[in-house]
Amino acid sequence: VSQSRYPKGINQRSIPRWCCENRVSIKKEIEEKEKNKERHTDLIRALSPVDGIIAEGMTGFINRFIDDMNTVIKKSWEDHLVIRHCMVDNTNIELDYTFVVETLYELVPDVSLCSKGQREIIDWAFREVAMCYLGLHTHPVLFDEWSGNMDEAHQLRACELLGNLTYTTNHSQLIVAS
Repeated sequence: VSQSRYPKGINQRSIPRWCCENRVSIKKEIEEKEKNKERHTDLIRALSPVDGIIAEGMTGFINRFIDDMNTVIKKSWEDHLVIRHCMVDNTNIELDYTFVVETLYELVPDVSLCSKGQREIIDWAFREVAMCYLGLHTHPVLFDEWSGNMDEAHQLRACELLGNLTYTTNHSQLIVAS
């Protein structure tokens, strides 16, 4: 039994035709793969949490969450302190997950750049709103080193906040550690 060096059904005379047909077939397959790659790239871009449909959906939720945080902050902080909404224009959504904070004297580019006292009250607002959204508003709340980074006026307001929380929320316990 002799083994042919050509694919089944191909002989020396049919090689030029086979090569041409094979080249056309490969060319079509490459074109299909290129189209699939474009479709997948578009799909990945559309679903991106940074600039796609997921980002668009998240923007509404995040801005509502920020509104609720600002309500908590307003009740708890002496000076003007507002977390601004995610800024999105209609043509290009891009969430970078940084949040500008408006204070009495300046715009702080991100929450992480606020003073320690401001971050402490922002963290409290985040925890309070998150607990409410998760249905945990009756659970104990821990305040560790609460108000230690605040000036005297804000420390007084923070103590008032603790006193008011026992009357204005459903938390079963407030635990304060210093």
